[in-house]
Amino acid sequence: MKRFFDIIVTTCLILFSLPVMVVTFFLIKLMSIKESPIYIQKRIGKDGIIFNFYKFRSMTSDAADTNHRDYIKKWIKENKPYTYDEKGKPIFKMLDDPRITPLGKFIRKFHIDELPQLFNVLKGNMSLVGPRPAIPYELEHYNEKDMKRTFVLPGVTGIWQAEGNKLVSFRDMIDMDLFYINNQSLWIDIQILFKTFLTVLGIRVNWRLVK
Repeated sequence: MKRFFDIIVTTCLILFSLPVMVVTFFLIKLMSIKESPIYIQKRIGKDGIIFNFYKFRSMTSDAADTNHRDYIKKWIKENKPYTYDEKGKPIFKMLDDPRITPLGKFIRKFHIDELPQLFNVLKGNMSLVGPRPAIPYELEHYNEKDMKRTFVLPGVTGIWQAEGNKLVSFRDMIDMDLFYINNQSLWIDIQILFKTFLTVLGIRVNWRLVK
């Protein structure tokens, strides 16, 4: 039922968002002629299988991942919703990532960069709802409990994304993902998708998920 739901809803979302994706594709192409507007990254899927993860390119083509690797290590080790840069300035989930282009900031603000992941859902290596897929180097810092979030298909959105709270600690994220894994149902997926839609529109709702 979950797979059937994913295919039907994803197909509708692709058709609905196709004009936005086409415009975004050509805008990125105009600003970065030599690079593909679609950025393909290796991510961890169900049961630890690596897959190609699609996003619209929002960073400079020569962006290195050193800063993000350091951030992830600190975020997991310190278990805080933020870490600090070399000047002592708090960094919240790498929101101030210097690698992001001006257009990239815009499409990230409205989550347009995530739209190509709908094709990941059609391919079957992601679901609409589930834990966000980890980058391979994140797993270097995972313990046995943390690895449980890889037991299901990763999602385009999840519980903490639906809540609209970017300031979440690593342990809080793990607890929310495990809550979803242990209680997942079509009804919970529908609630998370609806809350995610409202969050993207800037509307905060404070109801709890109903099992």
